[in-house]
Amino acid sequence: MNKKNPDSVKIHELLLRLIEGDISDADLSILEQWLQDPEAPEAYWKFIKNYTALKLFEESRVKTFQKKDSSEDSQNMELWAALAENEKTAVAVEVRKPKEKEEDQEPCQIPPQKTPPPVSRLSVYSLIASAAALFLILAYAYLAQIGRGIEVATLVDRIDARWADQQDFKNGARFQTKSSPLLLREGYASFLFDNNVRLTLEAPCEIQFLTEDQIRLNYGRLYAIVPPEGIGFQVNTQNSKIIDLGTEFGVQQDSYGNTELHVIKGKTNFFASQSGNTINIEVPADSAKIFEGRTGRLKDVACDDQLFTRAINSRVGRVWRGPILIDLADLVGGGDGYGSGQRGKGIDPITGTIGETFEADRSGSGQYVPVSESRYIDGIFVPNGQGRPVRVSSSGHVFAECPPTNNIYYMEIIHSRTENHPHLWIDDAAKNQKTDSTVCPNIFMHANLGLTFDLDAIRADFAEAELSRFMAVAGLSPSASREGHVDVWVLVDGKVRFHQKGITEKGKPYPIEIALEKTNRFLTLVTTDGGDVDYPEETKRATDSDWALFADPRLELTMTSDTK
Repeated sequence: MNKKNPDSVKIHELLLRLIEGDISDADLSILEQWLQDPEAPEAYWKFIKNYTALKLFEESRVKTFQKKDSSEDSQNMELWAALAENEKTAVAVEVRKPKEKEEDQEPCQIPPQKTPPPVSRLSVYSLIASAAALFLILAYAYLAQIGRGIEVATLVDRIDARWADQQDFKNGARFQTKSSPLLLREGYASFLFDNNVRLTLEAPCEIQFLTEDQIRLNYGRLYAIVPPEGIGFQVNTQNSKIIDLGTEFGVQQDSYGNTELHVIKGKTNFFASQSGNTINIEVPADSAKIFEGRTGRLKDVACDDQLFTRAINSRVGRVWRGPILIDLADLVGGGDGYGSGQRGKGIDPITGTIGETFEADRSGSGQYVPVSESRYIDGIFVPNGQGRPVRVSSSGHVFAECPPTNNIYYMEIIHSRTENHPHLWIDDAAKNQKTDSTVCPNIFMHANLGLTFDLDAIRADFAEAELSRFMAVAGLSPSASREGHVDVWVLVDGKVRFHQKGITEKGKPYPIEIALEKTNRFLTLVTTDGGDVDYPEETKRATDSDWALFADPRLELTMTSDTK
């Protein structure tokens, strides 16, 4: 037997406890190690045979009946002799047979009672041995599974990933505990645990799966998104332990033993120990700590919400270090929502094509026009209620509250028009200052115009994420030459979710934030002329100087916890 295993006396003691059902977890771990020895099954069977034989021998020595006293036997014999002599001299007694009620009545038949066969003690102990053997087989299977590890996580996405030892993991690959450390040499990888914790790695990074809710980070950066069902998820490093309390956080471990924790949302518990110095603190959102491996000191650092790769999407080839945001203005310019669109390009309300723009009063067609050049834009229209609903989607949703307009538009819907620099002064609460919207994307929508985005088309490319909200700042550009008067609307599936009526102050921002549900399909932006008196002269039309725009219009996506 392997010399590394415990001696046979100890093993026999543990096997006895196993059979009697009185074994501790620690002793079970010792048996787990012993069971790895190829000689263990045969040694166990010999033990069971010896155990059974000893039990039978012990039972044979147990007295089933107490031995009778000799004087008592003598008295019993005298009693039986007296009874026999009395029977010889006793007078005979006639016993009358009772009269039967019916001559043909059959005598009552009483079925004989079946006597169960005696149970062999050998059978009992054979049963004990068999049960013990079955128990050990089941225990062995369980312990062997623990020894091999259990599957706990799935690789759900990767971008330019290259692993150590020429490994080539595909999306859908499963990973288990008790396996060797996993080294990502290049690129990015995203894992989804069975408890819906999402983990994103940025190379170089080495981790090891410990349990269904614990990993070890040997070095590198990772970002964890933990849903309510995953609370308690734990990241272990060389000298620290981060326990999640329902949050999003990033951990960076370097080769010097320094651990850096940045909590973006929620809070964590941070445990660390080095050179006799033990730390146990709670780290809340928007804060960060670094534990120095050499000194054992904990220091505050600025929380950096751009330090870690939070999410990846190989379908669109994107890596996010902050929230997942889709730039709707970029889509108007023919882009993918991440800066590839051309500023100054616009969508023609009559043809639905993306191209050059020009300034001239034109009348709407009264039709909802598809935009085939962008998979995320459903269509475009010129709003003109005139007492009837206006169609705002390819599925037939309507804008019932659309007011009457003069059915005129002056320009196409434009991505961040550069000429005359339409802009707004946007409040930046974080910096306590106002920012000129020319530095951020915007959708220029000179009334009267309407544009609808297809939310389901976006969801199709982001199966691992969920559309959470639409954000923008609306207003009237101060670059307009004369006074404007405009209404701004935002609809979801034809229902009005935002309406700012009668905007006349140039440059005044109107923040918009609309929560989106899983069932919402279409998002529609609309500008109308405000109901001014409409004169034939160009400078006196109801649409004159209605330079409405949506500054920094974005859709935010949140990583979900229910997609594997």
